[in-house]
Amino acid sequence: MYALACDASGILYAGGWFETAGGVASTRGIAKGNGTAWSALGSRLAGSDPWVNALLFDTSGNLYASGRFASAGGVEYTQGIARWNPLTQQWSPLAEGVGGSNPQVEALAFDAIGDLRLHAP
Repeated sequence: MYALACDASGILYAGGWFETAGGVASTRGIAKGNGTAWSALGSRLAGSDPWVNALLFDTSGNLYASGRFASAGGVEYTQGIARWNPLTQQWSPLAEGVGGSNPQVEALAFDAIGDLRLHAP
């Protein structure tokens, strides 16, 4: 595990470099746990050896995941960063992600006015 975050209702989200969580195979790189079982967020991350480095919630309850991946939950153009909407249970891209042959985002933060900031190597 490289990153952990809890939502407002106490659900734990874990990101890292793993294939399964609690025996659930579709969790590759990111999973959520309710205290008794792990589950996937949509379908798995994809790309060459994908992982999640950072997790961050916004004030609306959306989860941002960053790391090294080409797509999240089958949604193309996520390229290292994606947003999970827990209400719709859907991943969405942020613009077209980050560029380069090895799309990776190492860290996430919101600045004083609420803009998402990221650190990419």
